[in-house]
Formats: sequence, structure tokens, C-alpha cells
Amino acid sequence: MKHIGSVSGTGSAATLSLTSIPNTYNSLVLKGVGHSTNTGINSANIRFNSDSNSNYDFNRGGRYDNANLAFQSENQTAANFAYLPNASDNVGAMLMQLEMNIWSYQQASTRPGRVCFMCQANYHFSSTKQINFLYTGWFDGSGPGNADDVTSIQLDMVTGNWGSNTKFDLYGRVDS
Repeated sequence: MKHIGSVSGTGSAATLSLTSIPNTYNSLVLKGVGHSTNTGINSANIRFNSDSNSNYDFNRGGRYDNANLAFQSENQTAANFAYLPNASDNVGAMLMQLEMNIWSYQQASTRPGRVCFMCQANYHFSSTKQINFLYTGWFDGSGPGNADDVTSIQLDMVTGNWGSNTKFDLYGRVDS
């Protein structure tokens, strides 16, 4: 894998953006840790190419606070990819961890299909409180065939901002 770029939270921005993504890789991998400045548990969304039209579908399933939860949504303006600990739970140590794989991000003539992603984001902050969700989703920003390359990725906090311990790295993979 080749490192493409990094973004870090400052505590004062709700959006982190990775830009100038080349289409020379077979897939992308986004890795990192994050937390929210919000005072409650928060969620984060991903958007491609600054597209905020209703072109995102996603599924979320897993454990939350000792309960099994599943959720699906379609025709959204962004795709949910993480639940995050709040600032008071974090205490500088409790971070959401993320590893996301992104496929078919190149134009239709090269690798046809929708942009799709899969990731796991989880954290644990007491003997009974944990979040362990698996997310899958897809983006069809240019209609069938997804005719545009993904050149930027936005990571949006739903409420509050990305905390100062947040850091995400984007890698390009050529072996899959």
C-alpha cells in the first residue's frame, strides 16, 4: 500500500477532507482513530467528491450497549460510517478505531460499478458499554456505472467537531 494523505482533527472542524486522490490504484484503504467534541455519542458520515445528493445507501449492524442492532438506509445525502465516543468518555484515550476498504472508485471505463465501502468502527468504555458496528455502503453519484472518479473524500461529524486526537490516513492498494 502507498500512503496518499492524512487528515487530523483540531477540535474546531466538523469536516475532514482528503483531496487530489489519484485513480492509479485498485482500491483505497482508510485507517485511523477519532472522537467527537460533542457531549454525547455521535456518528460520522462519508461523502465522495463533495456530492450531497441522495446517492448513498448503507447498512449498519452489530452490538451496541449489550444489544444487537441492525439498520439500513437508502437514498441518503451521505453514508454513515462510524459511531464515536463523546469528549467526556474519551479522556484522550478512548478513540473510535476505523479501517475502511473502498472499491470501484475509478471511472466506469476502467473499473465499472458503484463506489462501495466496508468498515468496522468500534470502541469500549466500560464493562457494559461498547459499540462494535460493521458498516457497508455504496455511492452512485453519477447514475448507473458511476462515471466519475473519486477524487476527494469528506468525513463529516453529524454533531460537534472532530476531536484533537483524531487522525485518518488514506492508502492506495495495487494488489487487489
